[in-house]
Amino acid sequence: MSTTGNTAAAYVAALRDEPKMRAYLVATLLDAVGIAASIWAAQLIMAQVFVDQRTRASLVIPTLLSSLAGTLVAGPLADWQGRRGGLRALAVWRWKLVIVARVFETVALATLVPALARGAPTVTGLLPYFVVSSFLKMALGSTRVALEVDLLRIEQVQTNDDGTVRLDERGEPLVYKANLLTLTSLLAAVNGLAAMGGLLLGNRIVELTGGRYWPLFAFDVATNSAFVVVLFVFCHPIVARPRLRELVSGTEGRGPPPPARDVLREIGDSVREVIGFLFAEKQRVLLWVLVAAWLIELFGEFYDDKMILKQLLGASNAELWRAEVVWSAAAVLPSLVLPALSRRVGRLGRLLVVALVVDGFVIATAGHLASIPTSLVPFSAALALDRGLTVSSKTLVALVQNSASSAAIRGRLAAVFGIVVLASNIVVQSVATLASERVGIPHMVMLVGAAQVALVGGVALAGGGRLWRFGLHPRNPRSVAPPPLDAER
Repeated sequence: MSTTGNTAAAYVAALRDEPKMRAYLVATLLDAVGIAASIWAAQLIMAQVFVDQRTRASLVIPTLLSSLAGTLVAGPLADWQGRRGGLRALAVWRWKLVIVARVFETVALATLVPALARGAPTVTGLLPYFVVSSFLKMALGSTRVALEVDLLRIEQVQTNDDGTVRLDERGEPLVYKANLLTLTSLLAAVNGLAAMGGLLLGNRIVELTGGRYWPLFAFDVATNSAFVVVLFVFCHPIVARPRLRELVSGTEGRGPPPPARDVLREIGDSVREVIGFLFAEKQRVLLWVLVAAWLIELFGEFYDDKMILKQLLGASNAELWRAEVVWSAAAVLPSLVLPALSRRVGRLGRLLVVALVVDGFVIATAGHLASIPTSLVPFSAALALDRGLTVSSKTLVALVQNSASSAAIRGRLAAVFGIVVLASNIVVQSVATLASERVGIPHMVMLVGAAQVALVGGVALAGGGRLWRFGLHPRNPRSVAPPPLDAER
């Protein structure tokens, strides 16, 4: 069967068999429409505010610090209820947290509307929203990732290379959600296509508001609210139609809130458990996969493609718009075809290494092109390829990360990884500022690409044959209906 046929079949099967997944995709689509309406306005705001790397760092560093603070509590929040009420209560806990978090994010977004209505955007005006929003997104980001996996029903038991059943950190059979890659791809495709549509119509949308940005973000507030409604009504992981009291009652509400020292102890325990999990011999390949994922985030933080186009290559708003459309298309295409890899999940290690090495060469080439004033089109093309490779690599990493652990530790694993990434990115922002002022942005980007090739090669050597052969080996498909609520509920 062709790649197109495999992809279409994966979509049809997943949408037919996963009712919660269908509802979640509708909620995501509503959310994406709001983002699409304001995405070009957001790009214009950033291009207007970021006049140099130092100005960019003045907004990005506080945002990263806020994100880091949120990530510190993300793991315990995502997995806390699993220790107190079991995996069934854990899924409900995550559903509640995602809803509550989105409500607060919507309120934070609403505060941006009057700031934009008062005049031209500034770092000072944008900073409060960015700080609050980044904290909320990161504090509940791991919970949302884990909930997306919880909503899927069709499972397969994973096996080792010799055919024996693979066990998770609790000694239970490790399951693989058969439609996880399809869901991940569909979510990326929905968001990517909406973003591309918003960019294609961006100038027209801004014209319809008379060049004012605040109405577009007000519309985004409305679609955020619609996301919350659909998530509440149709995406409860256990019952078909929840009632409002589901949000305000449950097993996690027993007893007074834990004291601050217990919260800090929980954070420390989460980090220690994840480190112990990753450094166990049977998880060593997963550790190298996450190192590769860390390199993706690390090197991507060194440069801002829009700033290079606008400030170094002198792109007009129209040229910047065309580049953004091409970049969005390049990011969407891999998402549309990745479900065809469902038959090749046993080769994820080599796919990831090859993609990252090629991407390093592409970044180095883009850095060279950034030093040529007339290379706007070639530079944009190189960055388009970079976007596609980066999206593909991140999707493969997410599939590995969510399939190599049980639901009980999945949120903490994502959160601890986020802590490492954010702490690194804060350092990178300072290093990038100094490097760009010392050698110039083009040479810095060239060095970043070369470093990615070298370090990914080092990861491949350290991981050895186990990394090169690493993959998922599912068998014994079985449909799993949501279990009943805990008896005490």
